[in-house]
Amino acid sequence: MARHARRRRRDGARTAVALLVSVTLVAALAIVGVKMWHKVKPAARTDAEGCHVVVDSETYWLDLEQSENAAIIVAESIRRGLPPRAASIALATAMQESGLRNLDYGDRDSLGLFQQRPSQGWGTAKQVRDPWYASGKFYDELVHVSDWRTGDINDVAQEVQRSGVPDGYRKHVAKARAWASVLTGQSAQMVSCVNRSSPAAAASQLAAHTRKGLGTVATIRATGDTVTIVVSSDRGLCGGLNTNLFKALVKEMASDREQGVEIDLCVIGSKGAAFFRNFGGNVVAAISHLGEEPSINDLIGSVKVMLDAYDAGNVDRVILCYNDFVNTMTQRAAFDQLLPLPAPETQVAKHDWDYIYEPDAQTVLDHVLTRYIESLVYQAVLENIASEHAARMVAMKAATDNANDLVNALSRQANQARQAQITQEISEIVGGSSALAN
Repeated sequence: MARHARRRRRDGARTAVALLVSVTLVAALAIVGVKMWHKVKPAARTDAEGCHVVVDSETYWLDLEQSENAAIIVAESIRRGLPPRAASIALATAMQESGLRNLDYGDRDSLGLFQQRPSQGWGTAKQVRDPWYASGKFYDELVHVSDWRTGDINDVAQEVQRSGVPDGYRKHVAKARAWASVLTGQSAQMVSCVNRSSPAAAASQLAAHTRKGLGTVATIRATGDTVTIVVSSDRGLCGGLNTNLFKALVKEMASDREQGVEIDLCVIGSKGAAFFRNFGGNVVAAISHLGEEPSINDLIGSVKVMLDAYDAGNVDRVILCYNDFVNTMTQRAAFDQLLPLPAPETQVAKHDWDYIYEPDAQTVLDHVLTRYIESLVYQAVLENIASEHAARMVAMKAATDNANDLVNALSRQANQARQAQITQEISEIVGGSSALAN
């Protein structure tokens, strides 16, 4: 993990924040702004207040309150590292349950955006009326639905909510998808808003709301010099796979701290996030529940944030830490330096000629380098999954053998006890017969 003095700079175009409705809306959208176009529609006096998106020639309207709540729901999904589909499901659910309004009433004790019931364990009445908390609780339940990534949106939403109108979410799917697509940057469209009633906020207020909206992702680099991406598993029962990786990383972190280098952690996998939060590591981002067949699209957002942090000079290095699959019996803790790129091991041939690039060479290099880093992270995730399966197979084989040995030992003890009992009964019978004969 040696330092590299040279730092890369890129001039690629950057997209910025979209949607100015109110203080909290700006904050909510700040988390998604890295992938959105900057656009605020002039407030023509004849236009009604509200926001709209246009996707596939269809226009989808929300008023200011609804837009703010939609932004919070989407922001929470991105903060958790969930794909845009999760935001689509959550938006369709909130549209059906509350009309995207933070209601203080509902059926029985149902409250908030998702009409969650405190009596059913969703939280206190105060908590479920907090849009951030309510969105988080919805996603907590969503990721436990087995087919939420591929199943019908209406059916998945019903699986989470258990509504009395099981088919009610279907009518909101198109609108939810459109807003989720724009707010997550999957669609290169704009959010246009008209706002004449909400005054501009003070900088301190905006900063406070922004910190709440962005959470730890906003501080991808607090005071750290190095960002380390840690790839771990979501489940246990895989022997010492995760423990060995964490021990190796803790040792590296201790060595870096002795040299005055602080490390921020982006953790992939529930086990890693839980360990380093308890250990005291500076976990700035966490992604979990990728499943057995993860998609590279699930990782692109976090990778881009780190690339941007490196480009801005906020971090000196980006390190990738994962379990490298060697064979079924061997998995080793690997540390790969992603940025700056390590020097080539062999001499690079130099020529007096070059190619002509369209667009220019810098733009092509920026794009290729980004895809390259994304592919390395994706490969590390796949290597870790292979290592997890191998370790789990070995651990389960050992557990099965131990269980069989225990069964055999207990069977022998049971047979011995049964034989002793039979012998005792026979002895008593013989003794009784002898006594009667005498």
